[in-house]
Amino acid sequence: MRIILALCISVLVNLDNMLIGIQLGIKGKKIWYRANVIIACITGLCTVITVLCSQVISSYFKNVTNMAGALLFFLFGVYCLLTMQVDERQVEEEELLSNTKTALLGLILALNSIPPAISAGMLGINGWWLGLFCGVSSYLAIGIGNKMALASRDMALIKWVTPFTAGFFILIGLWNLFF
Repeated sequence: MRIILALCISVLVNLDNMLIGIQLGIKGKKIWYRANVIIACITGLCTVITVLCSQVISSYFKNVTNMAGALLFFLFGVYCLLTMQVDERQVEEEELLSNTKTALLGLILALNSIPPAISAGMLGINGWWLGLFCGVSSYLAIGIGNKMALASRDMALIKWVTPFTAGFFILIGLWNLFF
C-alpha cells in the first residue's frame, strides 16, 4: 500500500513539471533527453534526501508524526489551491542549453517535492521508492508535456492540473488523519 501511495505522490508532485514542459513547448523550445535526465535525477535525489531527513527527525517524535505528516499533505493541497499560478521563475527558464541552467531548473522543480516528501517520511513511506518514482515521473511529465505542446500548442486542460493535484493531496491528508 505504501508503494502505491509513493507512486501516487510522485505523479501528483510532478504534474506541475508537465506545465513547464508545455510552456516551453508552446514557445517552441524542445527539452532534450540530457536536460530532462538531469532534471529527473535532481528531483529524485532531493526527494530521497528530504524523506530520509524527515524519517530521522520523526523517529524522535513517533507519537505525533503520522498526524503531522497527514496535516502537511492537507495543508500543501490547500496551499496549491490558493496559489494556482505557475511560479514566474519557472516560466523564465526557457533555454536549456547549459548544464547550469538545467540544474537550476531541476532544483526549482524539485522544490515541489519537498513538502510531500517530508509528509511521506513522517508516514514511513520508503524514501528510495519515492525518490525513484519522483525522478521517473518528473522525466515523463516534462517530456510528455513538452511533446504535447510542440505537437498541438493547445492549453485548454492546463487549468485543471493544479486543482486536481491539490485536491488529491487534501484527500491523502484527510485519509491519513482519519483512517
